[in-house]
Amino acid sequence: MPTPTERLLDKRDKTHGDWTIQAACARDIKAALLKHGLLQLPPGVGEALDMIAVKMSRIMTGDWGFPDHWDDISGYAMCGKEAAEKIRAPSPVPESPNTAEFNVSTTLEPGDLTS
Repeated sequence: MPTPTERLLDKRDKTHGDWTIQAACARDIKAALLKHGLLQLPPGVGEALDMIAVKMSRIMTGDWGFPDHWDDISGYAMCGKEAAEKIRAPSPVPESPNTAEFNVSTTLEPGDLTS
């Protein structure tokens, strides 16, 4: 008989996709965000985009028709919007750092991608 955790993981596999495939997809999306200056954005804006990347990966690897994925993206988009409205930056689009040799397996620290 499956444990409650095993039942939950089985359910998540159906809606979110296989964990290792979904995690790789999320990492690929996040790599693109990092390449184009994610860490230069205010924390509330950047974190909203990071969470949206996770939700996008679940759509791509799991059940794209699962309403929670879309609702979550909408919610995180609103969080990002509210964060941006609180701290309007003079230039809303940061310059992309020079990342010709970007390695997604590298652990990044704040400021690692600044030019």
